[in-house]
Amino acid sequence: MRGRVLGAAALAAALAIGTTACGGGNPKPAPASDSSPSNDASGDTGQAEAVRTARLWIDALNASSESLDASSLRKLSTRTCEACGSIADYITQIGSQGGKITGGEWLDPKFTVRRASNDFVVRADILVKPQQIRESRSSAAKQFPGGADTPKQFTVTRSGGKWLVSKLEQEDTL
Repeated sequence: MRGRVLGAAALAAALAIGTTACGGGNPKPAPASDSSPSNDASGDTGQAEAVRTARLWIDALNASSESLDASSLRKLSTRTCEACGSIADYITQIGSQGGKITGGEWLDPKFTVRRASNDFVVRADILVKPQQIRESRSSAAKQFPGGADTPKQFTVTRSGGKWLVSKLEQEDTL
C-alpha cells in the first residue's frame, strides 16, 4: 500500500481530508479517554488493543478539535509520530489564537489490522464530516468538504507498557 505521512504541509487539511460528499453519522463524538490500553502484546489481544488504540485516538482527535485541547491526543501518540504531533500542534495553535474548528469529525471507522514486526498496522476507512477552520479570531474560515471511506493507516506500538500511535498515514488513493 502506498501512503504518505500527514505532515506539516497538509496541516490545514489534516483534520478533514476527503473529496466526496459525506453521509450520516453521530456529530457529537463520545469524550476521549486519556488512558491508553495496556494489555498483552501477543496475538489476538494485541490486535484487539491496536484497534482499540486507533479508536481511542480517533475519539481523542474529535474531542480535541471541539475543545481545542490536544492533550488527550498527545497522550495516545508517541513523540516520534510526526503527523500526530503536527495535528496536535495545529489544534493547540488554533486555540491559542482564538480560532475555532467546527465539524470534521472522523466517524464510523471500519477497521482491518495486520501485524508488522513488533507493531500492528490498523487501517481505518473513516467518514470525515465537512469542516470549517478559523485559524484565529480575525482569520477567514477555511472550508473542507469531508468524505466517505477516507482511508487512514495507524501504526500502533507498545511503548512503556502502553499502546500508542507511532505513525499516521493517509492512503494516496481511495
